[in-house]
Amino acid sequence: AHCATTAAIYLALIGKEGFSELASTNASKAHYARDRFCSIPNVRQQFDAPFFNEFVIELPRPANKILAELRRANIHGGIDLGRWYANMKNSLLVCCMERNAKEEIDQFAQ
Repeated sequence: AHCATTAAIYLALIGKEGFSELASTNASKAHYARDRFCSIPNVRQQFDAPFFNEFVIELPRPANKILAELRRANIHGGIDLGRWYANMKNSLLVCCMERNAKEEIDQFAQ
């Protein structure tokens, strides 16, 4: 109930135009991140379907290993899909929001 109330207050505060701007910002950052990550050798977008602010990348090695490295750099890198799907051990679900600065995305890619 607390999460729902918080979300309702936030949406009421930003209004209709703010909600549209928020959606556009999230989508833009996610597409920037996808392009940035997929420019790394042996990293590719796993699915060709359109996406909003979440996407899956396939990595050259297990996602849990890369997430451990990212945690050491204080970066929450996403969700290791190998936890739930045995055939996706190198797959990482990534989400971008308005709170993710371009510099943070670049640091993640680095």
